[in-house]
Amino acid sequence: MSGPDFIFPAENLTAWEANAFTKLRVSNDKEEDIPPKSLVSAVTAICEEEAPDLTAFKQKKGGEWKCWSFREYLRDIKCVARAFVKLGLKARHSVCISGFNSPEWFLSAMGCIFAGGMVSFTTDPKLYHI
Repeated sequence: MSGPDFIFPAENLTAWEANAFTKLRVSNDKEEDIPPKSLVSAVTAICEEEAPDLTAFKQKKGGEWKCWSFREYLRDIKCVARAFVKLGLKARHSVCISGFNSPEWFLSAMGCIFAGGMVSFTTDPKLYHI
């Protein structure tokens, strides 16, 4: 199995190669073991099972509030992920998101991760003209 919703086995805690995997550090001092979970699995569980109708986030534009439920948030994440794949995003390649806190920023970041990519961020205003 491969893809963004899989935890790859690894033996090393550090890696220097771009395509290497690292072992997850799990604390031994907890009373109960919590199995590792991918970000895709965690977000999907919250959006589909735990809180699908609760508000994930809001944005005020032109004096009007737009709200996303967690169900709508997951729908839009998957739409952005498909768009990135269609645009040529390959697994473990990156998408650079330039800007500040906004729904588009969050959807792009999560869409990239859901598509198997890696996210890099910048808030450098000199890059906004791109």
